[in-house]
Formats: sequence, C-alpha cells, structure tokens
Amino acid sequence: MKTIFPNKPSGHMSAGTKSRCANAALPMAALACMALALGACTTTGPRASTDRRPAAQTSPATEKAAQALFDKGQTLSQQGDAREAVAVYSEIEQRYGNDIDPALRDQIVTALFNNAANLGREGNLAAAVQVYAEIEQRYGDDDKSWAVWALLYQGELQRQLRNMKAAIAAFDRLDQRFGQERDEAIRPLVADALHKKAETLASTGDVKSAVDIYDEIGRRFAEDRDTSFRQRALRALFAKGALLDKQGAGEETDIALPTATAGDTAAAIAVYDDIVHRFGRDNDPAIRNAVGNTLFKKSEALRLAGDNQGTIAVYDDIVERFGRDDTQASRILAATALFRKGLAQSRLNDIDAANASFDEVSRRFGFEADPKLRKIVSQANAARQKLIEETMPLHDN
Repeated sequence: MKTIFPNKPSGHMSAGTKSRCANAALPMAALACMALALGACTTTGPRASTDRRPAAQTSPATEKAAQALFDKGQTLSQQGDAREAVAVYSEIEQRYGNDIDPALRDQIVTALFNNAANLGREGNLAAAVQVYAEIEQRYGDDDKSWAVWALLYQGELQRQLRNMKAAIAAFDRLDQRFGQERDEAIRPLVADALHKKAETLASTGDVKSAVDIYDEIGRRFAEDRDTSFRQRALRALFAKGALLDKQGAGEETDIALPTATAGDTAAAIAVYDDIVHRFGRDNDPAIRNAVGNTLFKKSEALRLAGDNQGTIAVYDDIVERFGRDDTQASRILAATALFRKGLAQSRLNDIDAANASFDEVSRRFGFEADPKLRKIVSQANAARQKLIEETMPLHDN
C-alpha cells in the first residue's frame, strides 16, 4: 500500500515507529500537486506542530493491544478493504482515546489519510469526505497540519461531487482557522484554499464574490518576500482578469482558469494593467514570464475589441521589456510579440510596417537553435512571403 500522507520529520517519531513506517513515505510535494492541481507547485508537507497534546503514559498492555488493532487495519488496507480499515482505526480511538501513544496516533492519522485516498480512488468520494472530516474533528487539535490537509481535501472532493456549498464551507473553515498562521508549511495551503474557493464561486456564476476572493489573495500576498506567494497573488489576479474577460483563459498561458462569464473587457484590461504595475519590476523569472503572458492577454482583449493600434502598442511594450533578455522564455516572448505585431499591422494594411516586423523577427532570431524560436521565425517568413504575393502587381502577357 502506498502512503498518501507523509510521516513527520525524523525526530518526531520513536525509532520503532520510524522503522514501521519507513516504507510508507512519499514526498509531500507530490501530494500537494495531486491534491490541488494549481500549476506550479511549491508546497511542502506538514510539520510537527508546537501545540501537540502532552505524551500520554501508555501501559505496555494498552500499547500492545492498540498496535495489534492498527496492524489489523493495515492488513485490511493492503487487501483493498478501505472502509473496514477505517472502522478499525476508529475503534482504536474509541477504546483507548488519549491513552494512545502519540507515535501510534501519528500512524493512525497517516493510515486514515491513506484510506481516504483509497476510497477516493475507488470512486467512493462521499466516504472519503467522511474520513477527512473525522481526521479534522478528532485530530485537528493535535496537529494543525492534519486539520489543514483534511479541510483542503474535503473541499476538493466536495467540488468533484458538485456539492459547491459544502466545498466553499470547507475552504472557509480552513481560512477562518488558519488564515492568520505564520507557519510556512500552512500559509501556502491557506492561499491555495482561497484560490479554490474563488474558482468554486466562479463555477456557480457568482462572479462578484469570486473576484473579491482573488482581490483578497492579491492583498495578502502580492508584497510577500517569498516568491512563491507573489506568484500565487499574480495567478489570482490573472484569474480575476480572465474571469472578467469575455474570452476567458487564452492560449498564451498554461495556468488553468475558470470560464469567464461576466464579459467586462474594459475591467479585464484594467486588471491586466494592475498586474503589470504591481509585478512588472519583479526579477523572479517565473513572475517576469507571467507578466509577459498578462500583456499578451491584454493585447488579445484589445484586438477583439477592435483596437489594433492599442494591440500594437502592447506588442512594442513586450519587445521593450523582454527583447534584451538572454533567457529563452524572454526571447520567445519578444519574438512572438514582433510576429503578432506584424500580423496586426497587416490587418491595418500597413504592408511596409508589417514586412519590417517580420524581417525583424528573422534578423534577431533567425539563427536560434531553439525549436520554439525557429517555429516563430518560420511563421514570420511565411507571413512575409504571403504579403509579398498578395501585393505583387499582376502583369498581362
């Protein structure tokens, strides 16, 4: 059986416990990515909290009996009987309560997370939700990280069950309980829960409330010293713009966004401008690339609104910002902007300017080995050739 919830860091468990659980650990980063599905994943796993209950004095007989039941639950899990295994773990709690050794309680909670994951894989999402709720209620005061992950999973599974009110309630409880936490293992999960809440609200058609949550994420994290939180803030504001934009998410970004429903293009453009204003001077490569994607979203919104001159101005801004960088991502942004500038100029029948833009793509990037840049150069050359053919004067024989 593969563990879904990781063990505590070494030092938290006894040597015997670590030996029993040694084969069960997976990196929490994999868990976070699986659970949240939020693009770039930087979350790390739960750490031992400082507010744990004092260790109980467990008699040898009690410890042995509890361990035997735990082993029974593990066997049931390995046999694929997740529901019976959960019942056994519940029996341990009911029989022995606070007499359970903290190390064994860690094993029990780990096993409960595993069994909830197994229930989810079996398609029994409602039962998995119940297990996560049990973890939150029974063990959430022992370790904050247990409660945070249990609530996050409850919200995600309720979304899959289309129980949107229950999902929002789970994300709300997480934020209410832990929104002020400074623990670096918990703060990212709070931010991710808020993003999930906004997406859920958007999926119900409550655009205003979703926008408010995206703004809240920006307010809390846009100025954070930790780059990962600034990335989360930018992502939230980008999602806000895409939600307002009648076109929704564009193809210029890999970020998964909800479908737009409001159709307020002017408001969306204002959001994109706000992102560039807030993050345009940030030196983090991922944030710089996201700023470039944001400018492309703005250019697309202007193009669809019929503002070709405004679109060209945005492309010039992209080239100015990224054209001098040596990184592959920046060079791709600049090359793409020059190519699209040529297309916009051709739509305005400014053939000489369009050809100059296509020529600029070839001049600056024609000797690049990168496949993406070579493709852009090829597209620019093809567009230039097409313009030449279309404007070539006809001669009578």
